[in-house]
Amino acid sequence: MATKQHLDRIIRKIADLNSVYGTCTDIAVLSGLSDNERSGLPVFEDGEVGLFAVAVQHGAFVTICGHPMARDGRKMLAFVRAVRDAQRIGFSRECARIEDDCRWADTRHILLRLVKGGHEAALKMTKELAASCIEGGCDEESTVKDFARAYATAKNKTAEQLERLWRELFEDHGVPGAVALFQKRWPPVDTNTKELVNAAYMAARDKFKSK
Repeated sequence: MATKQHLDRIIRKIADLNSVYGTCTDIAVLSGLSDNERSGLPVFEDGEVGLFAVAVQHGAFVTICGHPMARDGRKMLAFVRAVRDAQRIGFSRECARIEDDCRWADTRHILLRLVKGGHEAALKMTKELAASCIEGGCDEESTVKDFARAYATAKNKTAEQLERLWRELFEDHGVPGAVALFQKRWPPVDTNTKELVNAAYMAARDKFKSK
């Protein structure tokens, strides 16, 4: 009974895929999916794929979604395996993207304080942010490491991070709007910092205009 229930669940997933993509045998449809779409695919566990492989091998089904299994069984099994792999890749990449966004958010805050107030002010903010997160229930060890990494990135890769910031501002506000916003909210603390900001602006602007 349990095996039949598992197979019924697998068939429902295949039917859902067939309904959405118009196929359950052509793995080519998976190649054009974004990572977000991949992560949203049905989850086929290894045990389910193995069970379906055994069922196909022993002719447990005559047809699935109108496909004669004697003809298309291996194609459908390959499709199920491809969906499993694509979902895992999409989920992994989506998690990596979210993690990068979180790291960038921390680095961005510290970077802007560094620009406006210098390294000591940026370090002070880093400690305050970490303390606030720990008080909010975050794990102390991982929080301290995360913010130490964000501070080191802002401090040691300032030019690279400033260029990323400018590109982000250009996307949101356009070039003139980004310049006006930066001048108003984050005036550089000294001449050296101003030169870094201007160089990053030029590099980001050239890339933005060439898009």
